[in-house]
Amino acid sequence: MKENVWGHIFDSLAELKTASLVTTSAQATVDGTAAYFDTGGGYTEGKLVLDVTACSSATTLDLFEIRLQGGTPTTFTTFVTLAKLQLGNVSSGSFYRLGAAAAGKDGSANVTTGRFIIPWTNLFNGTVYRYLRVYHAMFTPATGINYTAFLTQA
Repeated sequence: MKENVWGHIFDSLAELKTASLVTTSAQATVDGTAAYFDTGGGYTEGKLVLDVTACSSATTLDLFEIRLQGGTPTTFTTFVTLAKLQLGNVSSGSFYRLGAAAAGKDGSANVTTGRFIIPWTNLFNGTVYRYLRVYHAMFTPATGINYTAFLTQA
């Protein structure tokens, strides 16, 4: 374990994505292996820390949504989205096609790089989801998105 410059404790067991450019929708990986975190089965809350170092936003297809999902099996055949962040050309209003709200977008300014800290809990509609993963959804971006993801204490 180590503490990073922002004061969030980093534990490699809670790492859900290592740095790499991604260009298609998929479960995030740590060094090429699909990653998930086992909460142990009890109620848990914390923060998802995303460090985005590159994110294309030039066209209306440069739309990305990074989702923290909770699943009951490790295969995530049953899952829910516990938290999300929209990035890229969010001003285009096309996020409804990625499954966002009917209004189409969560903001009006393009969001690309930086550190994003998102609070979460694994309790959703009365169900505790034991396993957590990061999933990135996107259209057909010009270049893609490069980010890391890890969970930390609330």
